[in-house]
Amino acid sequence: MGKPWIWPWWQALAALAGLGLMASCRNGEERARAGVLEAGYRFTIGDYHRAAAAGQGGVVEQFLGAGMQVDAVGPGGETALQVAAGRGQSHVVSRLLAAGAQVGWADGQGVAALLAAAEVGDEVSVAALRAAGADPAQRDEKGRTALTAAAAAGHAGVVDLLLPEGAGGVEEALQLACQGGHTGVIDSLLRAEPRPAGEARDWGKLLAAAGRGGHLAAVRLLANRMPEAPQAEAWWRAGAAAAQAAGKGEVAAFFASGGRGAGTETAEEEAVAAAVIGAGGAEVSGAGEPLRKTAARPGPLGGSRFPKVRCDAMAELPKVLRMKAWEPRAWPVVLVDVAVGNESAEVRLLEEPTRSVTLRVGEEIPGTGCVVEKLRRRRLYADAAETVLKNASELHFRRRDTGEVFVAVPGEPVLSKESTARLRIEGVEREWAAGPGDEFRLGSLLLRVSAIEQAGLVLENRLTRETVQVPLEVPP
Repeated sequence: MGKPWIWPWWQALAALAGLGLMASCRNGEERARAGVLEAGYRFTIGDYHRAAAAGQGGVVEQFLGAGMQVDAVGPGGETALQVAAGRGQSHVVSRLLAAGAQVGWADGQGVAALLAAAEVGDEVSVAALRAAGADPAQRDEKGRTALTAAAAAGHAGVVDLLLPEGAGGVEEALQLACQGGHTGVIDSLLRAEPRPAGEARDWGKLLAAAGRGGHLAAVRLLANRMPEAPQAEAWWRAGAAAAQAAGKGEVAAFFASGGRGAGTETAEEEAVAAAVIGAGGAEVSGAGEPLRKTAARPGPLGGSRFPKVRCDAMAELPKVLRMKAWEPRAWPVVLVDVAVGNESAEVRLLEEPTRSVTLRVGEEIPGTGCVVEKLRRRRLYADAAETVLKNASELHFRRRDTGEVFVAVPGEPVLSKESTARLRIEGVEREWAAGPGDEFRLGSLLLRVSAIEQAGLVLENRLTRETVQVPLEVPP
């Protein structure tokens, strides 16, 4: 009869440790599952998605701790990441991304998390998803991208986040914004450069879209930005015909009046401008062409390209650019705070004497000709905890006569887009009028005018965020 088999003591210890680890894991999952039940949820995919939609970040983590797959798919092909993104639950989106959720997964209608977040205007989620590798060019079954979805819904902040991606579709998004009359989005898209090669701007189509919808503010903005061109009359007729066919009387009357008040300048205004930024000067139709005398002001810098100008570093800009004159203007509006619930905002008016007023959406800011378009008070999260870090209030207001949109943040003055600096560029026989927010290409640099100051012009490299000041040349 053989001897009974006995485990060596070290093998027995290893087996016991393994059993203890398994028991610990089971205990951890059981505790997490108990937490799910205590929160009023069942351990199902449907309730997992319901917790994500409700912004219950702690409960979502309990689901994951209890063994729920982070990308568990619902009946419509949706995941918790898409559900949270589509409800604007940015803190849940951050937790799910940290848990390894797939950013490119699309539901049965082709909607991915980035498009879902863009459509509801969740800027925090859009930024987090892009940082995690979400593709801005991904389309759903309707052909929408995150950019076009945000433009159609009127979310200018999201549009600004997505524009630098260079995925194209600016003209498609602009058309949708015009149809909806979203002036803030239109303003951002009109300033977007560069457009893809061959993607010409059909101003007649844009005017027709805004006119057909009866969006006078959008029509005014387009009319204010529309360039002088041989086709301008045809563009104007297209907009007028669309407004008249749709029965939009106010817009049709605006077209019939020739757009008076939409950015047109009187002789007196021209004289003032000439006195401030310098009189005379030669105007050219393009870099390198012969000079031709005109009475027009310098061409707008925004959207211009100077590929033949040798400039590859920010430090070279003061040698290549010359700021000849400046004309800063600021709106007398400083935001103090936006009330909880976005019902109203306290605004300080910089007049004599300074006074504060409380305004709601749709009300006019006294003495400015501007109307409040949107109020926002955002909550910021840290470490996925629902803790307010700081006041992230914004007040969006629109100028009635041109349709331009401005954004005020607490404590900072709002610089008007009518502020201008007059520039010269080495090797280009033309002068240019630059305004805040103008973007242009110079050599290999993509630049934005971030500020116009008495001492000079501040330019920002859109890719590296570096800044440099181009000093004002004071005449001897």
